[in-house]
Amino acid sequence: MDPNLFPNPGDSENKDPTSLESPSVNSAGPSPNKFRYLTIGGIICAVLICAALTALIYFKVISPNSSQANNTTAKSQQKSTINRQALDDAYEYYKEAGVAEFKTADKKKVLDKADSLAAGFNILPVFFEDRLNNLFTLSTAYSSLQGKTNDKQFRAAMYILMRDNLAEKPSDIEEDNNIEFNAPARDKKSIEVIKKYTDKDLTDKLNEAVKERDVYKTTAKDLSLDSTDAFKNVHVVALNFDQSSFKAFSKEHYMYGSSPSIWSEDLGGETYILATKDYAEDYVAKADDSVSLGIERILIHSVDSFVRGEYGRTISQRRADLFTGNKTQEYDIRQFFIYLEVFSGIDVIKDLETYPTSPEDFYLKIYKEFGLQTALRIVATSPQFYNGSKTISTYDDARLAFGGYDNALAGAIEIGQKDVDAMHSRMLKRAQKLYSVFKTKAATIEDLRYSMGRDYNMPKSAKIMEDYINTIDGSQLAKLESN
Repeated sequence: MDPNLFPNPGDSENKDPTSLESPSVNSAGPSPNKFRYLTIGGIICAVLICAALTALIYFKVISPNSSQANNTTAKSQQKSTINRQALDDAYEYYKEAGVAEFKTADKKKVLDKADSLAAGFNILPVFFEDRLNNLFTLSTAYSSLQGKTNDKQFRAAMYILMRDNLAEKPSDIEEDNNIEFNAPARDKKSIEVIKKYTDKDLTDKLNEAVKERDVYKTTAKDLSLDSTDAFKNVHVVALNFDQSSFKAFSKEHYMYGSSPSIWSEDLGGETYILATKDYAEDYVAKADDSVSLGIERILIHSVDSFVRGEYGRTISQRRADLFTGNKTQEYDIRQFFIYLEVFSGIDVIKDLETYPTSPEDFYLKIYKEFGLQTALRIVATSPQFYNGSKTISTYDDARLAFGGYDNALAGAIEIGQKDVDAMHSRMLKRAQKLYSVFKTKAATIEDLRYSMGRDYNMPKSAKIMEDYINTIDGSQLAKLESN
């Protein structure tokens, strides 16, 4: 704030010539009471003037109607640590590789937007060494420039992409105060907390069970690896509390609002697979596949990770599920990928099933097939179980930037509408498959409404399927059963 707006009254050169410092003793001069009244009046006037100026500044500068614009201006004046050269190089690379939206004429505008959205972010240089990070940064900036957008939401999206590569929390971002942003200090502290909560005897039993089941060899074979060297820096740890008892642990080691039974963390260049006590005991006791495959799934996530920050989580989960036989209960993810193909005709799964497939090659392919904005919605979508764990407004804002499953599927429908007959043919096959399970049109529609629409949070896409099924008679739906 400009100090000249509120000058110190004591600095004024226009002082009252009748000074109180030397009151006249002449009985004919001004009385002491008059000076008292003048002083009080002056103070009241000064207070009223200050109040008026404050009100003027508030309503003219910080009014609700202009707050977003002024907040954006303030951010743009903060120093940015965006590596423009790395982004420039990535923009040119992906333009030549076939990302149609990256046009030369728009490059400066996109880079400037990336700079603006990440203003005040103290980004570690290593972030820009990964070209995939640069693709997602540029895509987020590009998407924020399209139509009516909300900079707060896209800034939150940029944060959840870059969060693990920031040196400190940006001042305007809401985040849990327990998060440590200094990476070496964070990793050291995390390892210490993990050691504190480790059940050593159960950890030994868990590792013995992993060895007996040849988990490392099986996973290497699934991924077409020649050896298990990719897992040499993996530590499997059983913790001394159950999944329902995270409270003490999460106070010392922030869990981003989640409480999984098994998860992994990359700390100090090594991978820690962490299992709660109840999960580890079930694993040792040779429980069902949903438990026994958990460690293999985590190992798959750790090799050529498809996740950057919070981007790519749904894709990474689906990939791990594919390699372990589709035996988990992540039905929302499976349904999402089914309807991506039903609506668009593009089979994403076939590329995830093939290994080796580098994350960059995979993402570049879907960018070219779906277009940048729909591809980014697919990339930025998080699984239902993961969304439910986030209660911080920053994560809510980031999800709003892309709209979840339904918004990604809306992009798939736009692609499908280029050949409506072919899309309707795929929709019919899907409807017939559902009908073969539920036996009646009414039951099929009910499942769409309550499973796909409500439970899996794809209400708009479910309604499109419902409307289509209502145009088909029962004999067409039943044909699949006789095939």
